[in-house]
Amino acid sequence: MNQIAFTKSHQALFTFYRVFAFVIFLLLAFACASQKAPSLKPKSDAQLHYELTPLLEQHQTRVQVDLYFHGNERGQSELLLPSTWGNGKGLAKKIESVQVLEKNITLTHLNVQNRIRVTYPPKTPRVAIRYIYKLPQPPQDFRNSSELRPFGNHEFIHLIGETFLIHPDWHPHTKRPVLVKWLLPAEWQGFTSLSASQARLSSIDLKTLRQSVFVAGALFIKHLPNESAVLVAPQNVGLSAPIINGIQKVLHNANQFYTAQNASPLLISLFPIGTRCCDYKGLSLHNALTLMLPKNLMPNTNLWHLLSHELLHRWNGQVLKRKVNDEQLIWFNEGVTDFLARKINYESGLITLKDYVTGLNRALWRWQHTKPNQTRLSHNDHMMLRYAKGELLSLQIDEIITSDTKNKHSWLQTLKDMTQMPAQEVSKEQLHELILKNLKTKLSREALAKIQELLEHKNTQPPQNIGECIRLFKDQGILVYKYKNGICG
Repeated sequence: MNQIAFTKSHQALFTFYRVFAFVIFLLLAFACASQKAPSLKPKSDAQLHYELTPLLEQHQTRVQVDLYFHGNERGQSELLLPSTWGNGKGLAKKIESVQVLEKNITLTHLNVQNRIRVTYPPKTPRVAIRYIYKLPQPPQDFRNSSELRPFGNHEFIHLIGETFLIHPDWHPHTKRPVLVKWLLPAEWQGFTSLSASQARLSSIDLKTLRQSVFVAGALFIKHLPNESAVLVAPQNVGLSAPIINGIQKVLHNANQFYTAQNASPLLISLFPIGTRCCDYKGLSLHNALTLMLPKNLMPNTNLWHLLSHELLHRWNGQVLKRKVNDEQLIWFNEGVTDFLARKINYESGLITLKDYVTGLNRALWRWQHTKPNQTRLSHNDHMMLRYAKGELLSLQIDEIITSDTKNKHSWLQTLKDMTQMPAQEVSKEQLHELILKNLKTKLSREALAKIQELLEHKNTQPPQNIGECIRLFKDQGILVYKYKNGICG
């Protein structure tokens, strides 16, 4: 009897230990499972995730780029490398040391130019690639570097997506979540035109990614909430109150003509590049403007004109776009934008009548001195001729419209009406049709016929009169505009 009781007690104790051991095992297993396994990269909902780290070496500035993306079911993706930007070619040569950061991933350089195949286990949640991008130094002037847009040194970095980003190939119109983060030295700050906050995902298409701007450095930062913009510049630029106030006024004037619909503030970057007095270049991309300016920057007409011109490209160039390779529309994209910038700045009081006429004479001089020698012009001269021709055509069209309507309508108002049209790409013929359709109910048949002739570039001539006080004269064989005191109508 006692033996049986002992045996039952022993079995019960053994069962208790087994249950206790099993419970301990479950608790340990749960504790291990609840701990995050060490990973190369924190989780993100982005399908594309970039981390940008400046490498500030003594004689060279580089950017380390870590790219993370979701693998597909095939276990294979093709990565596109940068190729061309403007007149610049061979951009992939500036990319060094492309490598994988995880096991079971391989890279194969394809015979197809500027493509790499990456192979991984199907549905890999995070494919990690690292490469180094070698930045050119900022140019000292623009005589031979009109297309040199990405640059960097120990003070600042300026990048454009299309010039340095490697990315998986995808359909141009498909939007994907993208996250970009700067990993910077303590005294630096970074910005991107994709989003006002680095922590926020941006759902964008491929073109937007390529046209995005990335800026970092020890920066002066000025938020302009009334104009939905943020102004950044290297701290040594010394942006004075008159410059900032002028920039705000230019922004206000341009927004009165056309307001771009962007979720994030416009990123305006100013960089001291040129050494000459008149080194001014600008660039308008996705939700971003970059102005490259003389180092001894002062508030002046050239600055206001450049900023206005690039702001107006947010409509004429990005909303109303010329079809690819339609060179015959550069006069409209650039010359009409010059006309708008100068006209708006003058009518708002930002520039004087003297400044306005000086600008017109600069365009007139270009037209007279380049037109007779078109076969021997450089690429830059050809571009400047189109700028000048577009502005002179605009002045002619404006004269026809104001004369025919007795100043009730103008070319400026016509262009403003056109900003209400939806985004579209146009050929030369489609643009002419849009302009004439907009003017059809406002002008006589004779006036419409004259404008149609001008649009065909059959009779490009500077108008004799601009408003009430600007007249065309011939001075020592050169056509110039002169003005009398008073207000131009």
